[in-house]
Amino acid sequence: MGFRAPSGRTGDAQSAGRGLAAAMTPDLADLLAALAKLPANQLPEAIGQLEAAKAAAWARLVLPARQAHVVPNGDGALLDVKEAAAQLGVSTAYLYREVRAHRLPFARRIGRRLRFDPVAMARWIRRHPAG
Repeated sequence: MGFRAPSGRTGDAQSAGRGLAAAMTPDLADLLAALAKLPANQLPEAIGQLEAAKAAAWARLVLPARQAHVVPNGDGALLDVKEAAAQLGVSTAYLYREVRAHRLPFARRIGRRLRFDPVAMARWIRRHPAG
């Protein structure tokens, strides 16, 4: 079964990949070409890495609008996962994944619980603007 190409016509994934690659930067076009040649047994890992890159790209698109909502509380209390996710506008699953990958320096483990320093979180966001 095909999919709907941006032009409105139906095509297969490979022909659409070439059309999309032609309109993109050379690096992305090279990546798509390399994926087409990748052995089937290596595709799951490659797809996982692409999904991680996709999630990071979506976060860059979404977070700028939500950054203003990250307000450190004055009492120095740490945020739990749900509170931090709500302030950042991301899912709790995303936070857990990023903490596991050691990409959020404002996250703290306290026993088995995960807590977030709101002051450090706001500082980190200012230093790492999305986009």
